[in-house]
Amino acid sequence: MVLGPIDYTIIIVYLIGTVAFGAYIGRKIKSGKDYFLAGRSLPWWAIGMSLVVSDIGAVDMVGIAGSAYLYGIVLGNYDWLGSVPVMIIGGFLFIPMFWKRKVATIPEWLGARYNSSVQTTSALIWGIYMPISLGIILYASAVMLNVLLDLNPKILVISDEKAIVENIAHATSAKKYDFIYSGTIDDAVQKANDRNPIIIFIDNSAFTTADYQQLFQDKPLVYFSKEEVSSSWGESNMHRAREPDWDIFYSIVLMGLIIGVYTFLGGLRAVVYTDVIQCIVMLGGSLFVLFFGIYKLGGVTEFADIIGAMGERTKDHFSLVLPVDTKTPHPWSGILFGLGFVLANAYWIGNQAIVQRTLGARSMADAKASYIFGALLKILIPF
Repeated sequence: MVLGPIDYTIIIVYLIGTVAFGAYIGRKIKSGKDYFLAGRSLPWWAIGMSLVVSDIGAVDMVGIAGSAYLYGIVLGNYDWLGSVPVMIIGGFLFIPMFWKRKVATIPEWLGARYNSSVQTTSALIWGIYMPISLGIILYASAVMLNVLLDLNPKILVISDEKAIVENIAHATSAKKYDFIYSGTIDDAVQKANDRNPIIIFIDNSAFTTADYQQLFQDKPLVYFSKEEVSSSWGESNMHRAREPDWDIFYSIVLMGLIIGVYTFLGGLRAVVYTDVIQCIVMLGGSLFVLFFGIYKLGGVTEFADIIGAMGERTKDHFSLVLPVDTKTPHPWSGILFGLGFVLANAYWIGNQAIVQRTLGARSMADAKASYIFGALLKILIPF
């Protein structure tokens, strides 16, 4: 997929607009309460949408979507069982306690409820967890950005057999690269000019070992035979590739700067209201892709038939509850006891990054309602 000028314009305007909007919202910050708790002025609907975006972000858009392709609708349990019930319970039982105490963090509440040792221990745990979690989120965002903007380094494979591309991908362990296939030299020259690959593999059983260097403008060329493709072959030849023009590290830094700027300038209020925009874009875009995609396939029945025709791997794709001995990582016992009874409660009731939004609510009723509204939105997420 190659984006056009209008696509890049929309993305750039959206990113700049998000930063500018966040900075504008934070212009009236006058105290720590304004910065960390938005002056306790946030409405329930904004907090509810922010809760959803904080949860589904880039990790879900990339990771959970990929897992759903592999395992089916059982992934819906992460929202329907792992979010909705505990959000409703938390909204009525725990969030009012946190809000009433007028604290800024969960460790602060634990210190007031128990003692300073509990507060310090909790702060240390979250102090370790949050940077790791943030790193994963930024990496997932960078992966999505690279795919969206076609920034991943390219490897061009020229052969008369398209299947050889997969063999080379495995041999080079090149998961961070995009592979381009071409069946003719003329087509390969065009793709090399358009996509600027870091290395070109030419099948010498289909094409002569003529001097193609001038055609490909001094890009590294490797002639190969199908029989010699192996891990050692791939490792040795990837050392010949030129340095890519763009590395995923640059995307991580870019995403960190974009998010960091409006958060630094606008505090919690900026985070929540920019999340509102992102919630509308993410949910609206995802639902459009869902319905438009099913329509283009010919309807729900045709969609189900296509999934079923993929063989043994997809036989449980429409099963929400999988047996204990399933080959997937999602048996009903793990989903119910591990996710429903343990992880969900820790995440939605004890997670500082989540709960802090409700601590900035303008009233206890808004704090409660934000979790209930968020739970209703979470019902849509698996779709």
